Amino acid sequence: MSKIGRLFLVFCMVLTLTGGIHITTAEAPQITLSQLRNQESWTSRDILLGIELLTKEYQFPYFALLKDLAQEESRIGQDKRCGDRGKSCGLYQWKKPTWEEFQEKYHKEHLDYNNSIDQIEMTIIALKEGYWYLWGSLQRKYKTNPIH
Repeated sequence: MSKIGRLFLVFCMVLTLTGGIHITTAEAPQITLSQLRNQESWTSRDILLGIELLTKEYQFPYFALLKDLAQEESRIGQDKRCGDRGKSCGLYQWKKPTWEEFQEKYHKEHLDYNNSIDQIEMTIIALKEGYWYLWGSLQRKYKTNPIH
């Protein structure tokens, strides 16, 4: 047996005899989707948590796609500028008329255009319904619908 193998075996024996290693970790405070939605502003960390919670709620296994899209459109909410000559705003750079159309079509009138968490939810709905082509960055990257 090699020297590393013997060291590993001794380490395992010590762990067994001493009852193992106990590591205490502090849990992050839990925040609900409602609390997150009701904030006045959001950090990148808040937005990633919102994506995580909403992808679970909608059973939408595309966390990475939503994160990458948010990065592309607004640096995960940190770039507050509106694109398309002021026509597209927010986390996912929605155009206001398109947002209002989706609110009516999917009975989501309560969602706020200026709320990053609401933009996550509306974007999930749009992507689930096949509207991936509304985002030029998705068109360039995927050529066909990336949602299966």
